[in-house]
Amino acid sequence: MNKFPFIVAVCAVLLSGNVLAQERLYQNTFPLGDVTLLDGPFRRARDLNVQVLLKYDVDRLLAPFRKEAGLTPKGASFANWDGLDGHIAGHYLSAMAMNYAATRNRDCGQRLEYMLSELKACRDANAVHNPDWGAGYIGGVPGSKAIWTTLKSADFIAYRAAWVPWYNLHKMYAGLRDAWNYTGNEDARKLFLGFCDWAISITS
Repeated sequence: MNKFPFIVAVCAVLLSGNVLAQERLYQNTFPLGDVTLLDGPFRRARDLNVQVLLKYDVDRLLAPFRKEAGLTPKGASFANWDGLDGHIAGHYLSAMAMNYAATRNRDCGQRLEYMLSELKACRDANAVHNPDWGAGYIGGVPGSKAIWTTLKSADFIAYRAAWVPWYNLHKMYAGLRDAWNYTGNEDARKLFLGFCDWAISITS
């Protein structure tokens, strides 16, 4: 199959300047803060959800990230599906971002800021401890070093032996994206875009 015409067409589109970056997830949405829930089952469910979320020990959620970055964890990792350490923190970051945007709950906002500061420390440590593959990396995937150093050199043995590493990382991508999109947090934006650059580099 001759790929030349396809490549020419793609280049023409790119050079025409008609490619626009996605500015938001969905085009027909409005800010969560514009919605006020009156007393009723939806508000009670939302408030109960926040109460439960705030019972989690954030340092335990962040433990896999610190471990893989070569930092001492501040708490023991939660028991998890074998091989999926780290993915829950991304879900939690999304939850903090959405609930803070919707309610301006101070505790959700503080936890969001704390998680981002800890993830930033992990990103910086990865760049120092793993300079050959870790610049921009924010993951808690077990065995990250073995997986990503070999994948970068097109050796897929460690990658295939691991349990869904990209699925795991996707949760943190979503969490950082949500922290940026829902709250406008500049640190989340920088962490997210740097993590995207890491993925481009590791797969190039």
